[in-house]
Amino acid sequence: MGNIRIFFLLTQILMASSVFALTFNQAVIELEKHNTVLSTLDSSKAMQAQAEVQSSWGDPKFMIAAKNVPKNNFDFNVSPMTGIEFSLAKKIPLTHKYSKIYDSFNHKANSYQLQAQNIKRMLISQLWFLAIERKKLTDDLNISKENLDWISKMLKISKKLYSNGKISQQALLEVQIRKSELEAEISNTNYELQKLRLQLDYLLQKKNSELNLDSIPWNLLKHKDSLNSQLNTFDYQQRILEEKLDSEQSNVTAHKLSYIPDINLAVGYTKRSDLDRNGDFVGASVTFELPFSSQKYANVENSIQLKYAALKNLKDYELKKNETLNMAHSDIEKIKSDLIILNNKTIHFAQNSRDITAKSYGLGKTTYFELLSAELKLQKLLLKRSSLNATLNKKYVEYKFVNGEKLYE
Repeated sequence: MGNIRIFFLLTQILMASSVFALTFNQAVIELEKHNTVLSTLDSSKAMQAQAEVQSSWGDPKFMIAAKNVPKNNFDFNVSPMTGIEFSLAKKIPLTHKYSKIYDSFNHKANSYQLQAQNIKRMLISQLWFLAIERKKLTDDLNISKENLDWISKMLKISKKLYSNGKISQQALLEVQIRKSELEAEISNTNYELQKLRLQLDYLLQKKNSELNLDSIPWNLLKHKDSLNSQLNTFDYQQRILEEKLDSEQSNVTAHKLSYIPDINLAVGYTKRSDLDRNGDFVGASVTFELPFSSQKYANVENSIQLKYAALKNLKDYELKKNETLNMAHSDIEKIKSDLIILNNKTIHFAQNSRDITAKSYGLGKTTYFELLSAELKLQKLLLKRSSLNATLNKKYVEYKFVNGEKLYE
């Protein structure tokens, strides 16, 4: 038996050591490695490379050509016009449109970088929600356990009352049923806590993850009355839309500058047989497109409309942001008001009611129905407070996220 106990003890120690108990800040650092964050950063790097490609003047072109070779004998020493030409050509822009093209893609690359930061903030918000839900379930579990202890005491009293003939067997059974219901509630709450751990595993991309509730900066949610501040430092979504607007503006400028075509400058050197004693030939050429087609005009119109769309998206976000903040603020004030009444009055009255009913029940002056009603009423109020506290904290997180405030210390 001693060896079996040692085996089980070692098993429990190994299982405990396999759990990653992370502080809140350590979990935030882990989120920087999340695949969605890293993939978005990769997209930013790809867009930055695309900026270099699209803004390049292109490579110079080198050509070797045989010119005016007789078709009958392919002899290079028969005609003075026969020779081998070496030429070099290069595209040269007459405007700064390529720098604007670079700016356009660079703004897009910046928007991806900001998107990665925004995704990280969203993941931190999810981490907050998991922590808040974990705290709520822990509080619910404690409420159920406290009720179970209380109902167990009432069950002992009920058995004495039953043995003395002061209550019926039905009353005893009802108290026992209530005890089993509380045991089921505890089991269900533990199951929900296990599900939260699985969600945390995915969020942190680690197996057997655990979050240290003592490390969570709860005070940060209400720090410096953030509801009255207008901080946009971490409002990455707005900055993303601003970068996209700047990108479209640069794109419009680049397309307008494309009305002035690039020139292709080429120089050539022709090696001849020198039959006419005029030596080798040199040459040069300049070519450019004539903007007669509708393509360039259509590109300008398209880029203008995309700019207007980006501007409207930014304006709509600003309006939606204000609406969301105002609604969240109203919800917060409503929940705070409900909690004040619940804490200062309702729960206090329900607690006294249960205590008085319990004493009266022990003296056989109160029915089991009144006893269980008082117990259920108090539990319902305590669970309601737990739920309101969780909702309030989630609203704080939502407000701080939308308002661009920091979510971790």
